[in-house]
Amino acid sequence: IPCVFHKITGLYCPGCGITRALFSIIELDFIRAIHNNLLIFILAPVLLYYFVNKLKYWILLEKEKVILPNSIIYTMLVITFLFFILRNIDYFEFLRPMG
Repeated sequence: IPCVFHKITGLYCPGCGITRALFSIIELDFIRAIHNNLLIFILAPVLLYYFVNKLKYWILLEKEKVILPNSIIYTMLVITFLFFILRNIDYFEFLRPMG
């Protein structure tokens, strides 16, 4: 799936390569997945924790709702923004998706 943002600007967005990375994960080729989009491996533990607890909340009908603290959300946003900036700098071209 081509990235519209990349086609228009020539820059790699944080999501560029995520489809190829997910297909690589399905094929258990984690090295290729990391080469296509490292960001999903950085953010996956936090997102997995959130979704597992959210599922537990829905299934068990727990009284306390699952909420990620603002500090974690802001940290994830900063990491995503830094990833976006770094992958568009020539020195960090290893962060760009494989062609």
